[in-house]
Amino acid sequence: MHCRVCSSDGAPLPERFSSVSCGPPGICPTISAFAIAAISFSVLITWVYNHTGGSILLAILVHASINFSQGLTGDLFPAAKNNEVAPVIAFVALALVLVVVTRGRLGYTALEPAPVSGPAYSVP
Repeated sequence: MHCRVCSSDGAPLPERFSSVSCGPPGICPTISAFAIAAISFSVLITWVYNHTGGSILLAILVHASINFSQGLTGDLFPAAKNNEVAPVIAFVALALVLVVVTRGRLGYTALEPAPVSGPAYSVP
């Protein structure tokens, strides 16, 4: 059984989601795997960004290295080219470890408030 996924205006979504085998009624595993991987990946990128003091360059490099490694794995192991289970499990495990170790803060440190001092003018 195949399910056709369309946007709210009836236009088909990208090929990745257009023809996938459906599991339980109404649930397409490819979309579910993509959503779970995207959320886990965003946790990883957020941790990198926060932990490096807001370096967008390093966040971009992490993203590019993961894309490259997935492409390389597909070239080296053709049978694993379309397998999304292992990367999703790895991203979820890493995201859970990061959330637990950082207690949900993902390396974020709030700005320190300005020191409280006396009034800038004198009152008679």
